[in-house]
Amino acid sequence: MELLVPSRIEDFYRFMTERENIRLRRALGWPRSEWTYDEIFKTYSFTNVKREHDRTTQLLMREFYRPWQKSMIVTYDRGWQERPNDFDVDELETLLLNCVLFRYFGCVETAEVIGWTEKWTKERRQQIKNYGDMDDLRFTSAYIVPNCGRSEPKYEVVLDIVDGIEKRLGDVVRCQTWQRQCQILSSCYGCGSFMAKEILLDYILASEIKPDDWSSWTPVGPGGGRGAGRVYTGRKVMLDEPLALEVIRELYEVRKEYWRDDFVELDLTDIQFQCCEWDKYSRVAEGRAPKRRFRPTIDEITENQK
Repeated sequence: MELLVPSRIEDFYRFMTERENIRLRRALGWPRSEWTYDEIFKTYSFTNVKREHDRTTQLLMREFYRPWQKSMIVTYDRGWQERPNDFDVDELETLLLNCVLFRYFGCVETAEVIGWTEKWTKERRQQIKNYGDMDDLRFTSAYIVPNCGRSEPKYEVVLDIVDGIEKRLGDVVRCQTWQRQCQILSSCYGCGSFMAKEILLDYILASEIKPDDWSSWTPVGPGGGRGAGRVYTGRKVMLDEPLALEVIRELYEVRKEYWRDDFVELDLTDIQFQCCEWDKYSRVAEGRAPKRRFRPTIDEITENQK
């Protein structure tokens, strides 16, 4: 089904191409003044085309998920690509549990305070609560972590949320599709579709177990629905989730016509994320600025993303 006008597809991919070029120019050590000549990109913050290139994800991979991968290589004593189907469920539950904890706080600094969790026990829960009582836990400012309408400190609410999710870890890791995985997590107390997606993207990246529907389904948030609406109609329109997903699928299907061969490989979920960013970019062009201005962090992570 062809839903889209080619000129709007070109505009969308031109936006993504410039965002990817900015990342590459930064990685190559170009001066900031030459990263881009686009005034909107210069002024406001937009996520990388690939979520795995974002600083927090890079740091979590380096500090926690790659060490987990290495421990699994030792356990299985064979190449990484051969192992996913042989994973023990308990090992995957442990990985997923840590993805839950790290993404609910969303800060690498907090992840470093908490450390790796092997099992969710009363003692481990109390230990993390003690960190919160000592004011050692911080939350990300990149998205809103729910307090579920409660007045207790947010870290206590998060611990209750983890209590509920922990009971469903086995159900999630046994699923073959991430649509069903998202549904299970979203049914848990305090876990909406956005947090379910954030958790599972870490889990999929770290485990390298691609769900059966990885190239055919992705959760579509409000921003994705608005961005898909702009590609579909050329104006500010919020598409319902089924139609937005069809638009995102069509954008994904034509990627080879618009995306350079020497760029990173696109996944369907990358298109959904960038639809959200395309909406933000378009709003600036219309005179309505997003909240976050561009203040680049320069460190060994952002300098080595080639």
